[in-house]
Amino acid sequence: MDFQEDARTVKLTEGGEAIARRIIRAHRLAERLLYDALGNISESVACEFEHTVALSLVDGICTILGHSKICPHGMKIPEGECCKKILQKVECSIIPLSRLRIGQIAFVASSNCHDDRQLHHAYLAR
Repeated sequence: MDFQEDARTVKLTEGGEAIARRIIRAHRLAERLLYDALGNISESVACEFEHTVALSLVDGICTILGHSKICPHGMKIPEGECCKKILQKVECSIIPLSRLRIGQIAFVASSNCHDDRQLHHAYLAR
């Protein structure tokens, strides 16, 4: 880290910039995953995630999310090695049920009910 004389500017070294980019990438992908899969964003979970997750897991989440370019707040997600390796555009593997076509088969990964009784009612109604 380099401090400028006016003490108002901090400049990261090349290594520091790489570390910051990885942390920002992990945080914004965590936000994207929480929003796409659960319908909300937990800032505290995203903050914890960014510092504890392995790089290979971050790349896996990025791939599952279709190499998203922006977080739910509209901020750019830094590109990772996995994004550079893709040969074609991939779509996010997590979609809301409302986007399924009639007759399309899907695996339900999670359900976001405000009240557990909604889930039990839906299951018992079958």
